[in-house]
Amino acid sequence: MYETVIEDGACEVREGRGEAEPRVTLVLGDADFLKLVSGNSSPVTMFMTRKLRVVGDVGLASGLPRLFDIPKA
Repeated sequence: MYETVIEDGACEVREGRGEAEPRVTLVLGDADFLKLVSGNSSPVTMFMTRKLRVVGDVGLASGLPRLFDIPKA
């Protein structure tokens, strides 16, 4: 499990989980994560086919792609 903290214009990824309650949690397998971040899979399709599960603030989750400049493979 990894935690990504986006705060004050910075993004930090660390192994494990901090003490603060997350606003949103994305649950998906390793291969699906790679497809998602490489642009080789649609997050909407993954969500609808239950390959991606969102726990918490779905609105925040839907806006995450706008926070990052993800290159297409």
